Formats: sequence, C-alpha cells, structure tokens
Amino acid sequence: GNVSLYNETDGVAIPPTPVVGGVGLIEDVSKSATLKGAQPTDRVVLIGQTTGHLGASLYSRVWLGLKNEGLGPPPVINLKQEREVSDLVRKLITDGLVNAVHDVSDGGIACAAAELAIASNVGITLDGKWSVSDFFGEDQARILLAVPINSASEVLKRVRRLMYGLDNTRIDIGSFSSQKRFVSNSLVFDLDVLKQNNEDWLPTYMNSVD
Repeated sequence: GNVSLYNETDGVAIPPTPVVGGVGLIEDVSKSATLKGAQPTDRVVLIGQTTGHLGASLYSRVWLGLKNEGLGPPPVINLKQEREVSDLVRKLITDGLVNAVHDVSDGGIACAAAELAIASNVGITLDGKWSVSDFFGEDQARILLAVPINSASEVLKRVRRLMYGLDNTRIDIGSFSSQKRFVSNSLVFDLDVLKQNNEDWLPTYMNSVD
C-alpha cells in the first residue's frame, strides 16, 4: 500500500510518519500458527505483564470519549521484552506447543480474546475477576496463546521463566470451549453476535455515510 508522509487528523496536521515494513521467510509452513486454530479444549495463556495502561487506548477514546492530550501517554515500549516475548512465541510454535496466537493490542485482552474466539469459531472463558484497566489496558509485549491441554504444563513453565520473577503475573487465564460464547466477569456474549457486530461494522458505517 501507499504510505503518506503528509497526514491530518480532525483537520490538524500531524508530524510525518515513516513506516518500516518487514518480511520474513518460514522455511516449514507446518511449523506456523495464526489467529485461527484454537480448539475447544485448549487453555488460554497470556505472555507478558499486565499493568492496566489505559492511556491512548481504544477504551479511552471510545468509551470515555477522551481526545488529544486528555487521552494521556501511550504505554512504554520495552524493546528487550518485545524481543524476548517474540522469541519465546516463535520457539513454542516451532516446537508444536500452541494451536493459535494473537497479539494484545487495540482493546486489550478483552478484544484479543474475542478475536481469537471469533477466528477459531470456538467459545472462550476468561477466569477470575478483571478490572476495567486490566481487561482493556494496552500494555505492550503481550501475546495470547491457545495451548493444547497436553502442552499446557510445558508452555506455562517456559512462560513463567520469562516473567522476570513476577510470581503474581496472571498467565493461565482461561479456556476455550465448544459453547460458542464469550464469558468473563459474569458477562456472557453470544459468539455469533460478536462476530456479526465485528464483521458488519464497516459495511454498516459506509452505508450510513452520505
């Protein structure tokens, strides 16, 4: 696509935005994983630390209606952690220990989990109680994994080794199921409804534009 060095937001010019693209080669495509592939009996495993950073987040923009300086700063990026998390995920995939992977970005864990479930057409349940900031925060260097039951012990061992001694970090956070629902914090959403809302949003918006 075309990358422009001249951009405006709400009629106000923003600084030039250079973009770097990278292309990699997968020598053995059988040792790969994508957003699709989670199975009904898989565990949901989170790699990375969650601090609940809501600055410059989708939640702050959409739900709180914040703009410009009111959004606050974006999360800090630790390039060392980014590299270590990515290296671990690639190793887990190469070793055949995961069925699906997805980065945690816009919308935080809530959106990443929903997208995994929708893409794989399986239900998902996130265990325990989640604060708004932990649920929608956009802390960097985090990946969600769909892990087969028979691989869970080994995967959790490797993930904990990377968690920098943070014993209270939530890692094993939920499960997939054959019931096509998104369940968390006593909230239950029908997966087909989530999928429809997700896929129909853009066509509906475009049809509403004069």
